[in-house]
Amino acid sequence: MTSSSHISAAPEVGPAPVRFRLGYISLLAGLVGVIAGIVAFLLYNLIGLFTNLAFYHEWSFHFRSPANNQLGPWVIVIPVIGGIIVGFMAKYG
Repeated sequence: MTSSSHISAAPEVGPAPVRFRLGYISLLAGLVGVIAGIVAFLLYNLIGLFTNLAFYHEWSFHFRSPANNQLGPWVIVIPVIGGIIVGFMAKYG
């Protein structure tokens, strides 16, 4: 036997195995869910606020029926104009 042929009895060690982090991923998923719920709640209330500002000219987050608005036929035209403005903003903005 020559001195250059060295045979090791230790087994080959590959890369470390990936550890499954169920707790960490579950915590992150719960955090994302809570944040999404808060954002949805805020958006829901903002829809109520802007509806009240546009239809009833008052600062309120509570939803009410649009049947008693004071805009008359403008109740159809105003959202159409808003949609056209948003469409132009999305296309050219």
